[in-house]
Amino acid sequence: MNRTNPPHLATSLMFAGLAITGCAAPQANLAENEALHASIVSDEVAPLASTSTVTSAAPAVDSRASRAAREDSPVLTMDAKGFQVTSANGTSSMRIGGRLQTDFNVHGNEGAFNPAIQDGSELRRARLEMRGTLPDDLIWAAEADFGSNKISLKDFWVGRHEGDGPTITFGHQKQPYSLDVEMSSNDIPFVERGVDTALVIPFVDRAIGLRAQNNSDDLYWAVGLFGEGATKKATADEGFGFAGRLVSAPVQTETEVLHLGVRGAWRRPEDGPGGIRIRDETTNLSNFSVVDT
Repeated sequence: MNRTNPPHLATSLMFAGLAITGCAAPQANLAENEALHASIVSDEVAPLASTSTVTSAAPAVDSRASRAAREDSPVLTMDAKGFQVTSANGTSSMRIGGRLQTDFNVHGNEGAFNPAIQDGSELRRARLEMRGTLPDDLIWAAEADFGSNKISLKDFWVGRHEGDGPTITFGHQKQPYSLDVEMSSNDIPFVERGVDTALVIPFVDRAIGLRAQNNSDDLYWAVGLFGEGATKKATADEGFGFAGRLVSAPVQTETEVLHLGVRGAWRRPEDGPGGIRIRDETTNLSNFSVVDT
């Protein structure tokens, strides 16, 4: 199919749903940022005992100096998300992690298609990630992907989160449009996201912009204004748009959750030739597309 290039393409997509589950309202990236921001590890060191029978004040002084030195030293911890270094006073931290995901694909009767569907294996994702906190409630993230034999920029932003107030971030980040888009590739229920996501991802994928979000026990909201992605080479004036999500869980019991959500996005695409291509491949390795415009 030929690519289309409408002069002004706008999307306004709304979603409302009702579910009875055992899950609370989704927290997007805020829960992870809060957990990272609040991770303060204390290092208690017991006083050193002396076996000498000679009475002297020096061992006690050395013990106190050693304890003070340990308490002023950064703390290194490791968990399922990687290594984390936290300052002694807990105001600064840096977590280093990543992911390595390999795919192996086999299609049946692939020769019936033209071109034939490709079988094989690939390094789907090979990411190096760093996240951290700084004094004055500052937060930051930097992530790059080396999968599929190419380098692409993922999260690269700075922001601020104070107490119960909203989290405000600026940089290359996900747009708050769809839970499926915002969910980590570590947590999506299938190997790849669905074709419905492929239809909107050209408009609401990661982009450079300003985002604000907040949540309480029964309410989550996020809005943002975005330009184009950092890896997109502009051939004319770049496009821009905004996106937002509102999620409410007014009923939360041990057995039932009433979950309501609404989302929307609008975008003016980049001016000039080229248009916007919407494409969904059977697998990331395959060259066969179920949808291709």
